Amino acid sequence: MPNVRFHRRVALIPGWLYLNLSKQGFSLTLRRRGKRLSLSITVGRGGIRFTTGVPGTGVSVSEKVDFDEMPGLGALTAKDEDKR
Repeated sequence: MPNVRFHRRVALIPGWLYLNLSKQGFSLTLRRRGKRLSLSITVGRGGIRFTTGVPGTGVSVSEKVDFDEMPGLGALTAKDEDKR
């Protein structure tokens, strides 16, 4: 049986802020493309992903920071897990 994927991007502020929808959930992307550099900040369920790249070259760098590694947020996620 084939694996069905779903992904939809909705521009909330065209060129700047996007809402990304998928089967797994949603994320918000703050993006600004320039002639020399592309910057994307995506906030999802697991954390924040920072991506920067050079448009048209295929060269990019991406780093994910988990919420539990962030100062102040780790305590919040630990408390939420205790309630389950």
